[in-house]
Amino acid sequence: WNRRIQTRGDVIIHKKATVTGITIRCHNILVHGVLKGGVDCSGDFVLRNHSKIIGKVRCQRLIIEKRAEVAFANQVECVDAIIDGNITGNFICSGKLTLKKKATLNGNIKVATMVVEKGARHNGQISIGE
Repeated sequence: WNRRIQTRGDVIIHKKATVTGITIRCHNILVHGVLKGGVDCSGDFVLRNHSKIIGKVRCQRLIIEKRAEVAFANQVECVDAIIDGNITGNFICSGKLTLKKKATLNGNIKVATMVVEKGARHNGQISIGE
């Protein structure tokens, strides 16, 4: 799929689907397949699979689930983030960033508050608070 997607509802990218070269604007988005584009959502952005996000990402809450490997080409802007996979990219979280015990984050972080569970790994710079 390579046409524009814009809705006030939710978007689901199924396991065998690939979306490339567009920015998806929606409320919530759930990615089981492959997304090579950007996201602007007012709700949750959930990644369950391997993806390379080329465009800009803005969302209320970013959730990277177990075993997902995601690379962000541009800076990610979100309020809250819960990471439990292998991530590469730079993040600005105005709320809380949580790194679960299996998480690996390679990149710079600017965050208001941060929770790092035992076993989580981060490579890069951290700026906490204002």
